[in-house]
This record gives sequence, C-alpha cells and structure tokens, in this order.
Amino acid sequence: MNRGFSDKKLWLLSLVLIIVAALPHVRYEANGLTLDEAEYALAARKGFVANWLDADGTREQRHFHGPLLTHAIHLGVLLFGESDFTVQLPSRMFGLLVPLTILWGCATIFPAGLLAGAVAAFSLAIMPTFVQVCGVANMHAMATFYIVLSFFLTIKMIQSDNKRYLYQQAIVLGLLFSTIEYGIIIFGIIGLVLLLKKNAYFHITFRKVTVSKHIIYAALVVIFTICLVWIAGVVKLNFFRNLLYYLRYSEQGHPIWFNGELTRHVPWWAYVVWFMDIAPVWLLLSLFGVATLTVQLFRSKFSTIYGILLIYLFVLLAALFRQHIMSARYAIYVIPFLTLCGAIFLHMLTNRWRRVGVVFIAVTMVAQAGTNLKMLTDFSQGDPGYQQAASFLKTNAQANDRILTWYAPILTYYLDGFGEVYNYNSGPADPQLLEKIEHGYFRYIIYYHNQLRRWPDDPGYVRVKNDFILRYTFRKDKEYLWLYEYSPASYPDVHQGENKHDENTTVSALRL
Repeated sequence: MNRGFSDKKLWLLSLVLIIVAALPHVRYEANGLTLDEAEYALAARKGFVANWLDADGTREQRHFHGPLLTHAIHLGVLLFGESDFTVQLPSRMFGLLVPLTILWGCATIFPAGLLAGAVAAFSLAIMPTFVQVCGVANMHAMATFYIVLSFFLTIKMIQSDNKRYLYQQAIVLGLLFSTIEYGIIIFGIIGLVLLLKKNAYFHITFRKVTVSKHIIYAALVVIFTICLVWIAGVVKLNFFRNLLYYLRYSEQGHPIWFNGELTRHVPWWAYVVWFMDIAPVWLLLSLFGVATLTVQLFRSKFSTIYGILLIYLFVLLAALFRQHIMSARYAIYVIPFLTLCGAIFLHMLTNRWRRVGVVFIAVTMVAQAGTNLKMLTDFSQGDPGYQQAASFLKTNAQANDRILTWYAPILTYYLDGFGEVYNYNSGPADPQLLEKIEHGYFRYIIYYHNQLRRWPDDPGYVRVKNDFILRYTFRKDKEYLWLYEYSPASYPDVHQGENKHDENTTVSALRL
C-alpha cells in the first residue's frame, strides 16, 4: 500500500471515522417519513419479485429508478421488522461506507495518501448536506457509494493490467445502473478516461481501434448483474425508459423555494449560496482545491490520479446543472470529489511546508466542525404530522372511509389496511375535485402547511373550512397539519348505504 502510516493506524482511523460519521444519525430527530421515503417503502412492501419485474406499479412508486434500494429496504424489514428506522437503515449504512471508502481508497492508491484520505473522510463525515441526505431513505447515498468506488476502480484500471479491476468495475456499474440513471454518466466517464489515458483495454490511433475482448466480457457482466437485481431493466428496457423520462423532466424543472419565491428553475450559482450558508469552510477549502488542481492540469505537472479526479468532478457537475430539480441535496454526487480536492490541497501544503500544513489542517478541521455544528444539530427529517394523523384515524375512522390528503403515500404507509386514501391534486382544487368536496364525497380531508403556503386561496380549502369540522391539528414548533371531518349532521345523507369509489368520475383525486 502507498501510505505513510501503518495498518494499525489505518484501522484505528477507520474505527474513529465510523463513530464520528454515526454520531449525527444518533441525535437525528425523526418526524416520520417524507413523501419519497413513503413511496419507496410502499414499493418495498410488494417484495423482491414485484420490484425485480417492475410489477404492481412499483416502477412508478420508485419514481422511475432502479429497484436496488427497495430490495435493501425489504431485506431490512424482513430482518428487523418494519419501522421508520429500518426503512432508512440502508441509506445510513451507505452513508458510513462512503467516507470509509475514501479513507481506504486514498491509503491504497495515493502516494502517502492516508493523510489526504483521513482529511477528506472526516470532512465528509461532518458535512451537513451529506449527512442529511444519507439519513433519508432514497437512492442517493447508495449511488454515491458506487460512484466513489467506481472512481478508485477506474484509477486501478489505468495503473494496473490486472483484469480483476475491470470486472469489479463492471459489477459496480451493474449495481449503479440498478440504483439510478447516473450509471450512464459514470459509464461515459469511464469511457472518456479509457480514451484519454493509456490502458490495456481500449486504444485509438489514426489507423485502427483496438478493443480488448475483456471489454466485451465486462459488458456481459454488467448486463448479468442488472438482470440479477432488475430483470425488467434489461428485458423491458426500463432503464432506458427511465432515463428518457428524466431527460424530459429536466426540461420542465420542479417547484422549489429560492430567495423567497417559488420557481421551477434556479441559477447554478444557487449552490454557492446554499453551501456558504450550510458549510462555508468546507466550500472555500473545496474551491481552493479545485483551483489548485486545475492550474496544475494546465501546467501538465500532475499525476493520472488527479486528472481522473477532475474528470469525475467536472462531468458530474455538468450533470448536476442539468438536474430536473436544483437542490442542495442533489449535490451529494459531487460533494465527495469536492471534499477530496480540498483534502489534496491541504496535503500539498503539508508536503511543501510540513509544520504550516499540519497546523492548517488542524485549524480547518476545527473550523469545519464549528461552522457545521449548528446545521448538524438543528436539522430534522420527515414530514411531521402524518404519523399522528394516522393514529387519530385508526381510532376514529372506519377502514372504508374516503380520505383525501396531500402527500397521500405517507398516510397510506402509516394507515395500512385503509383502502380509500386519495391524493389531493397538485395545486388548488379543480372544478371536479371541488364538486366532490362540496357533495361530501370524502369523510376526512387533510391539509398540509406547505400546500397552503403555495396555494393559500385554494377554493377547496375555503369550502372545507365552511362545511367540515376541524378534528385534529398537529403542532410542533408551528402548525403543520389540519384534519377535517365532514359535518356529522350531513354525513349520513351522503354516505348512507354505500361507500363506493366511482373510477369514471375521479379526475383530481387519484386512488393510490
């Protein structure tokens, strides 16, 4: 191994890193599942086979992503029982694996790289956005792990003629393809690196193109790996269908609050604004690192390792700016590489001015911990109130009562056994939904705080306040959720004798 410390110190650093990375999740304040988490959990309930085949609406519940996360959630539920914790457990575990991979990868590959690896790993472990995203049951933490692992395997493919790294890369790519569409981006990055760097597998000259037979074998390994996890991704071509879906979606944008306004697109420099507020020392250190490595790139005085690092970083940045929604959490894919750039910058300082570099590392690590602490201790996850509203309904409602709610999948997850949960349309109530509300089609209607913030003059809400009785309010630091029941005096007239759902007349309220 190329490192300046012993194996014993590497293992000791790993143990300390696990403790540091786990601490934010120990104090993590849960408020129930988010909308996305609930949908992934509902897909996981349908089992391995349904997700393997994309059956029973699982593809839609997974938001048109691969099923590897839902497989992991389902396995956790089988082992430990269903709870918010077990739904989020796979993401948290991969959140611990990413900094560990950076620590061990740098110690193995970089010259005297344990110092840079340790700085990068500990910086990442206390980076608020990274910690927060890894505390949520979504595919981002899992995909980030595979992307970081792919980065180190790409370096080994260039450094060594050993074919095992190529086949390990193929397995990682297959798993990444089965997790999220970013697999196609990493596939392109690997191809670009093979095109630019001398290697044993692929070579182009003006006269001929040389492709090793092992490239073909590796492609078969990728396909075989995907089939093991997600047969529909290959047989039904659902991976490519999902990719096209998000390419179209990226043009539409997504509603997001920025500078006090609700917009569908935000400028690229919004990330600088967000991260200056979230982790200012980390951001400045990362930018210094990127600038330093880029200057060395133009001077052609840096190694293959740093060149591959910048290729991964800049291609992933380009993909980030094309995301369907620009939000700090979607930067998780570039955060490890930005962190590595900052750590390498500090390592270079230490090589040139040892005492100054060591002091600067200590100061920046303490400064990161100090500036990140408030965000690490203040953040909370989930959409508060739905779990409590579900408890109220289990006590007071009947299983066949129609319930209309914003974020219906969350309520459906907590209201297992209630089959008449409908989703409020995205936006104010349209005429069809308003007519149903006026005629008492729904016994219970739930409104949520961000729903009313976006559409305070929703005519459906005005009608509900007039004709329904407020039965439950969830308050924490503020009021989050209001549960209304149709007026008991009118209820028998509209529900007597039957409580059936007419599929032909439901336009806005879609049954889940």
